Amino acid sequence: MDNFEVIIVGSGIAGLTTAYFLQKDFPNLTYKIIEARSDLGGTWDQMKFPGVRSDVEARIIGIMTFDDGGEVDDKVIAVLADDKRVDHIKSFEDLGEQWKKETTYYWEHYKDLKKPGTCTVNGFFGTEKAVEIIKSCEARYMTDIDPKLVD
Repeated sequence: MDNFEVIIVGSGIAGLTTAYFLQKDFPNLTYKIIEARSDLGGTWDQMKFPGVRSDVEARIIGIMTFDDGGEVDDKVIAVLADDKRVDHIKSFEDLGEQWKKETTYYWEHYKDLKKPGTCTVNGFFGTEKAVEIIKSCEARYMTDIDPKLVD
């Protein structure tokens, strides 16, 4: 068995994120991802929904595009897929203007103690745009991150 400085158990979102940041922040550190399944992605790969993978059965209703200190950090907006309390919500617009105002305020001010004025909500968009962004992220992951993962 090869020697590694870090062993990551599981290739779910946490494992892949850990690998990404190890690679980014400690490029000389050796690591290995151990996964019981043949596919990467953990429950995000196992539980498939139109355009997204999730730890819970969720129904996408939109996306909030967001700039977090100069980095894109878009937020998928979803509700539980099988919950009668939210069956009437078909789009982020069904959440109302007050929800949008409160959500915008939160995300534009959540870093005010450390880095005020660094976050901007760029807009709210429907399911079609959300799926487009998710697919773009997935493609970028496959070209930029997956090839660099340790076998």
